[in-house]
Amino acid sequence: MLHDKSEITLELTNKEIRMLTWVDKDPSEAVSKMIREYKTKLNSPEDIQTLIGFLDKELERTGDRKDTIRLKELYSAYFEYCGEVKEKAYKKKEFRRFTQDRDFEYSLVSGNINVFRGVRFKTNEEDEEWEL
Repeated sequence: MLHDKSEITLELTNKEIRMLTWVDKDPSEAVSKMIREYKTKLNSPEDIQTLIGFLDKELERTGDRKDTIRLKELYSAYFEYCGEVKEKAYKKKEFRRFTQDRDFEYSLVSGNINVFRGVRFKTNEEDEEWEL
């Protein structure tokens, strides 16, 4: 049983639900175990710090809804960043949830394209000015 006030939504397929009911007549303990494992995995300090480091280093919040980054592009940049710093990357779905939890506005635009609004990649213009 969870004792904190966190809210978790599980998306289970029918097959997963059948498996849980097969494991135990009352699947609540199996679900609680899944939630504990998920929270432990999701809240790994190293993984979170890597993701926060990426967001701080690579993104600028503009507040302008016209500034958008496709989820696909943002996740690719994050995945590459994780490779550079030799850390494990979250899966794309976990990445999207984590950024949404951090108040990044996520939406679908025409053509079913997933985007984040009000953000853009930081430019390296400032760094270039200082190069000799």
